[in-house]
Amino acid sequence: MPLLLSQQKFLRFARRVLHPSSLLCWLLPLTLSACGASLQAQAAKDFGCTERVSTQTINSHVQLVKGCGREVYYHSTQCGFLSSCPWRSELTLLGDTARQLLMCNGLLRMKPQSDSLVEVSGCGRKQVVRRVITTRGLSFDTDLNDAQPEGPQARVARSNAVLNPQQIFARSLASIVRISTPSGQGSGFVVGASGLVVTSLHVVAGESEVKVESMRGDEWPVVRIEGYNRDADLVVIRTHGEAPALPISQGPYPPQGSNIVAIGHPLGLQATLSNGLISGVRSWKDEVDVLQISAPISPGSSGGPIFNDRGEVIGLATFILKGGEGLGFAIPIRYLQALATHLNPMPLKQFAAETVREADPDEVQLPPTVLDKCPAEELASVLKKVEGALSAADPLRDDRNYQAVYYVLQGAIEEITQKHSTKCTELGTFLARKKKQADDLDSHLEKALVLGVAMESLQSDLRRRTHEKEADGKDKPKAP
Repeated sequence: MPLLLSQQKFLRFARRVLHPSSLLCWLLPLTLSACGASLQAQAAKDFGCTERVSTQTINSHVQLVKGCGREVYYHSTQCGFLSSCPWRSELTLLGDTARQLLMCNGLLRMKPQSDSLVEVSGCGRKQVVRRVITTRGLSFDTDLNDAQPEGPQARVARSNAVLNPQQIFARSLASIVRISTPSGQGSGFVVGASGLVVTSLHVVAGESEVKVESMRGDEWPVVRIEGYNRDADLVVIRTHGEAPALPISQGPYPPQGSNIVAIGHPLGLQATLSNGLISGVRSWKDEVDVLQISAPISPGSSGGPIFNDRGEVIGLATFILKGGEGLGFAIPIRYLQALATHLNPMPLKQFAAETVREADPDEVQLPPTVLDKCPAEELASVLKKVEGALSAADPLRDDRNYQAVYYVLQGAIEEITQKHSTKCTELGTFLARKKKQADDLDSHLEKALVLGVAMESLQSDLRRRTHEKEADGKDKPKAP
């Protein structure tokens, strides 16, 4: 007797069958079957054998391929109904991860230790990573700083507890270095075995002579440049030094108000400690963010580590906005992790030829001849305009309205150039060059930074000259 369904039961049945999740369950086997067929051909080619390989579906993003005496997982993020299936072998994924983990572009060795653990080694480092399979696909559970040197070196232990600034300083001091060139100096820190050091690119850009000194005063001979990123202002240097690698934060940007610690060598003062807060995350260049920090940093701090309250490096001190108390900026450490996967080793001479010396924003000085030809009355008038512009920009900068800061300083520079360039030729040329430099930049933060540094330098020199003239006047004997 045929089965009769009531209208109500039929509607319930139809809703279940036609529900999107039910449709996916019907279509998924067909989709994975098609994906499996294309994967078999790719895996056979990867394995380099003519034997037929078989595939086992783990989930919608992961397949296990068996054949030729091998078992290899393959991962795809786009395999779905009516879509292509670009499969990637776990060996390829592991190779990408290992290059970032070990900061090594050389030959990598991979040695399975268990069903889920693999030891990778290269460039004098080794690390065990764990294969992780989830519904979102295949990945490897790694930590950049857990990579252990193959030699006697160690790393600074990662802390699970909150540390105070004194504890962070004591744990990290041996891994922080001073970097000097014929043109200036900066700071840096150890991130890997064989004296792998990172610093800001502008500290060493264009230099074929780079000197790296440890906290003990030992000089570490520089072997080569491992790679650099001009946009993120980063460079990785290979030295013959020995010190523990600092732990690197793997998390997202710290939230606003988070405690931080900065260590560096400002103005040549060795091992200076300061602390503060994360004030915010700002856009600096195209696709490059910076952390705004309240920890005091000074010239010579560039390239020094910025720590979170667990002693993990979250960034590198990069520049300060002169005239803006508490306005310091750091490059987030994630840009170093990205650079680690695109290293391009080269000798120092090649590096010097490829990079153009970029002025360190926190070390810009006014050329000594700029004000030499200005009459005294002109200097007083220029100083008044400069001080007025910087005073007007202060509250705007405190509100982080960098566009308004830029316009205020730009207007003052145009006024000074128009009224004083005839008698102060060098000054007019200097300000016009700075204005053009700012106009060529993209973000208002960069524009405000360039003009702010120029105006602060000008104000400092004008005040010094004014003070010297007043002192000369007081020392002169009065006429009888």
